[in-house]
Amino acid sequence: MTNLAIQAEKNIQNLHPMRDEFEQNRMIESLVHTYYDDVYQLACHILEDVNDADDMTQETFIKAVTHMDEFRGDATLKTWLFSIAINQCRQFLRKKKSRQKLSTTLKQITQFIKKTPSPEETVSSGEANAQLWTAVSQLKEKHRLPIVLHYVYDFTTQEIATILNTKAGTIQSRLHYARHQLHHVLVNQNHANMKRGK
Repeated sequence: MTNLAIQAEKNIQNLHPMRDEFEQNRMIESLVHTYYDDVYQLACHILEDVNDADDMTQETFIKAVTHMDEFRGDATLKTWLFSIAINQCRQFLRKKKSRQKLSTTLKQITQFIKKTPSPEETVSSGEANAQLWTAVSQLKEKHRLPIVLHYVYDFTTQEIATILNTKAGTIQSRLHYARHQLHHVLVNQNHANMKRGK
């Protein structure tokens, strides 16, 4: 353990109880100065994206500072921070995977769009995404919640059934109906956009 790490460990121990705001800020600076690069490199290895890694590194230290009372010294401070960083990165990847899954589903729903989009259609892709969420928000809650829980939060049908206190078969039926409704709404929106473009 380096001298900086040893000093950081001592500083964190002094956070129980916290003395004053100046002392707190000094100790937080010591924590970040000592471990930021290590946590950042770990996040880079997990996320393989420097921007995402920087965001998750900041989130790691924010969570560490706000949960400092949970650090009992059973493990090293670095181990504790790495545990937080790994959890933050995993949560980020799960959400990212869910968004990608939703994006893939949207492409399947909107197969009626030309296979080779024009420049104008490419520019309007953000608008199409907004149209999707508008369509989702118009669903009844019993159909909207399964869509959101499944495609945004990546819950399985059985998990959604448990959350909503209903049967898995009911959730499957609601997801099927919701996808059909979204397809219908998006097709109508696309036709309306095409008419306006003429």
